[in-house]
Amino acid sequence: MPIRGGAVTVLDPNTPTAGLALQNGNVIYASVADIRYVPKSGAITSPLVRTIAKASSRVTALHAVSNGVYWGENGGAVRLKVGSTTTTLPSTMGLVPTSISTNGYTAGAAQAWTQCGSQSCRLHFDFHIGRWSTAIGADALGVTVTSSGNVFWGDATGVHRQVF
Repeated sequence: MPIRGGAVTVLDPNTPTAGLALQNGNVIYASVADIRYVPKSGAITSPLVRTIAKASSRVTALHAVSNGVYWGENGGAVRLKVGSTTTTLPSTMGLVPTSISTNGYTAGAAQAWTQCGSQSCRLHFDFHIGRWSTAIGADALGVTVTSSGNVFWGDATGVHRQVF
């Protein structure tokens, strides 16, 4: 639906999405394995023209920054695309990414993401002080990295904070 109201426009019917993000006047979303954008106002062109990146499998997590897009794939990969360069971040294969966050306006800031399997989840950190991961409760979702570097996330046991 246009941000200022009006008729609803169907972008990609009957496809799962990994979330929505606003980036430079565009709404960023995932349609199965395609990460696409649509302008918040104006003409809508073919989805093929609006595709930012194609994932190797269904996109399960999405986070946009001013100069790029982070996403998680059902196969376990976590990726970042800035310009024409796609980088694969360290992740736990066999676990599905469920959320991604950074504390910067552009790519390269402190970042965290959650990954889950049927019995366990992990929280991954990529900060200026290093990269590591830790086991967390099941059904993790909604990680957020604050400007001060604190990380909040939810899982089956509640909402948690890691202070840095």
